[in-house]
Amino acid sequence: MRLLKPGEYLRKFSIFDLVIIAISAAIGVAIKPVIVPLVQIVSGPLFIPGGAIAGGFYMMWLVIGAGLVGKRAPAARDSLLAACISLMT
Repeated sequence: MRLLKPGEYLRKFSIFDLVIIAISAAIGVAIKPVIVPLVQIVSGPLFIPGGAIAGGFYMMWLVIGAGLVGKRAPAARDSLLAACISLMT
């Protein structure tokens, strides 16, 4: 495997792919504050850890974004972007 230059790496993706990655990362970050309390209301009386269930719901958007793009390692870029968005907010 040869090393890619920084600009060469992004040329593999179309604008549509990059927009899908950005939107799925933003939805994953935006839906977390809504999903976590709702899941904890349901999972609290059942003595199930709410964070594990809620994590599955808001991380689902990363998998959907990776599936829509269909290229190599978009989930890693999506999660990195989601982490940057979370840090900035």
